[in-house]
Amino acid sequence: MKKILPALLALLILLGSLTGCASKPPELTEELRATLEGLIEASFEINDILFGDGLVTTFDQSGLPADYTDEIKRYENYYSDEETAEILYSPVVSTYRDENGKAVSQYVSYEQIKEAASKVYTDDYLSKVMRAAFEGDVVLVGGKSYKIRARYREDKNEEEGTCILTKYKYIDGAGMNFIKDRGGQTKYDYSTMKIVAPSSSTTLIVEIQGYYQDFALDSSSPDVDKWESVPAGYSWHTVKLYFTYSAGQWKLEAPTY
Repeated sequence: MKKILPALLALLILLGSLTGCASKPPELTEELRATLEGLIEASFEINDILFGDGLVTTFDQSGLPADYTDEIKRYENYYSDEETAEILYSPVVSTYRDENGKAVSQYVSYEQIKEAASKVYTDDYLSKVMRAAFEGDVVLVGGKSYKIRARYREDKNEEEGTCILTKYKYIDGAGMNFIKDRGGQTKYDYSTMKIVAPSSSTTLIVEIQGYYQDFALDSSSPDVDKWESVPAGYSWHTVKLYFTYSAGQWKLEAPTY
């Protein structure tokens, strides 16, 4: 018995040291820094689709595109307000021209958006966001619950082989444009990136300096030039971003807007 106890104690110490090594977060090497920066940059497109202006629709354009067919009109009329008969959802166009006249392609289905977003965000986080975007959500404000409309709707007709993706027309007025409400996508200074506790080998908490609009801040505030010059009304903040390592790759576990 006396011989067994020291052996057990040694085994426990060894297991404890191995567990400590396994949970230790990685060093912020140039390779890891580039990976995290790449994820943040790639997330901006997804942020705009799910939290910002959203995909461009026929309603967003001054002129109707060539593919604005009677079939699309039929679905557009289907998604109208029952009381006022006002059309609330407008079809997403497959391509549009930006302010420079360049043709830009878009995602035109739930699966296309999900596939692109899954390269950036974890499946667990994405499932919640996609459900809210396509089914709506309920928020609690001042003890009262309010229903938020679905940002997008998708109508599939398997017999005809059609799939129409539509977007709610009044995202701004409904308080659904989170990026616009804060003055735009947060801008990050990647040179300030650092890993902080309680990070582990599979979960990273990254602190980074970013600036976004502060509606309580005026241009005379000393905080405006804390790190470098930013637009009047904007200020720098310490932002925490969360990453999870799974299936051999890092992904974001929370939004970056």
